[in-house]
Amino acid sequence: PAQHSFILRPALTGGNEIKSLQLFDAHGRLVRAWKSPLQEYDISSLPGAVYYLNVQTVDNQVRHFKIIKQ
Repeated sequence: PAQHSFILRPALTGGNEIKSLQLFDAHGRLVRAWKSPLQEYDISSLPGAVYYLNVQTVDNQVRHFKIIKQ
């Protein structure tokens, strides 16, 4: 669970550099997008809910994660 932000560790992306991220709500609506890697991703303004994160790496692989915002 996350309260204000989340961090992506290199092991979660197979060691590949992050190209972009998209965060979707439970209805499939895009709520946040980032075009470059950050140290920490701020989600403090989002309401508590379950979100789905798509992470695209520079080698065009896409990994999917679930974020639970408290």
